Amino acid sequence: MGLSSAKLQKEQSHIRGLLTGYTVLVYVFLFLPIFVVILMSFNTAKIGAFPLDDFTLRWYSELFRDKTVWAALVNSIIISAGTTLLSVILGTLGAFALVRHQFRLKALFTGVLVIPLIIPGLIIGISLLSFYHFLGVHPSRLTVILGHTALALPYTTLVISSRLEGFDIHLEEAAAILGAPPWRVFYKVTLPVIGSGIIAAALFAWTISFDEFIITFFIMGGAKKTLPLKIWSLLKFGISPQINAMSALILVAALVLVTTALAMLRRP
Repeated sequence: MGLSSAKLQKEQSHIRGLLTGYTVLVYVFLFLPIFVVILMSFNTAKIGAFPLDDFTLRWYSELFRDKTVWAALVNSIIISAGTTLLSVILGTLGAFALVRHQFRLKALFTGVLVIPLIIPGLIIGISLLSFYHFLGVHPSRLTVILGHTALALPYTTLVISSRLEGFDIHLEEAAAILGAPPWRVFYKVTLPVIGSGIIAAALFAWTISFDEFIITFFIMGGAKKTLPLKIWSLLKFGISPQINAMSALILVAALVLVTTALAMLRRP
């Protein structure tokens, strides 16, 4: 019996070792390319190759002096801000509808809500372009904001719904009994409790909009570009160190936003 137990523990230890090694290899495969991009952004040579010639901040300096990059960044910030605001407002309303109310066709409403999570971005982009053309609407920042909102809305609604699920509705009832009007109940009681979920949803919406390329490519129109579109245009001339520097900055910013959103979701 003792030998069988020791053998079983040895086998379990061996399996855990294999799973750990496999997990490490998967993470290395996923994140090593990101590390290489960041590393190449500090290389003095224009062609990324190992070994590195020397470390420099030249490409970041040139990047910050490029006015077209700043114009694309401003467009991305405006679009992301509009998308975040609209997604959070609609997501909050949708979350209350899903969690607090029972109504006919609720299952259909939920299904329609999560469709953007299933349909490829290419199809969404083509569909939006055809829809805007049918309505006679010219592509602009507003059309991009609406398109990004359609993509981010399922995330914001589901994130806020998860916070609202654990909310004790008796707190609102107590505040109402004490004479607080509905707007004050929401502002003083409900909002502080679900606030972390709203912030996390906003960060998700911002990240999704800021990084989105496919939908933006179809419905942006004109000479205006977002930062991902600017990177795409630069790729026509090959992968330059300037692109590596830009990619490194976007990767770091996206990582910070997503990490913050996940941290907000874990708050009690």
